[in-house]
Amino acid sequence: MMRNDPVDDKFALFRQQASIIARKKEAAAETLSDAKDELQQCQQELGEKREAAKGLEGDEVLKGDEVCMTSSTVQGKNAVCVNIKHNRYFHSTSNSSIISF
Repeated sequence: MMRNDPVDDKFALFRQQASIIARKKEAAAETLSDAKDELQQCQQELGEKREAAKGLEGDEVLKGDEVCMTSSTVQGKNAVCVNIKHNRYFHSTSNSSIISF
């Protein structure tokens, strides 16, 4: 038996909209739950990193331009070391060739 009540027809649209809103609300709640879990995980990771950093309090931490200057200094020293090694190798090979004759 079907009802053809005009009042039910008017409420059908509202029921449909209410069910759509309920699904959107559930999806938003799930997204919020996922975001809260991710936030909690990030906070835990941050806490672990802070604990690890406490052991490094006495050490100097370089930032920004200091890192660039330090890296360029290290690269310069590396170039000097490479030249010294090259000279040692050159002199050792030239000495051995003289001795072998």
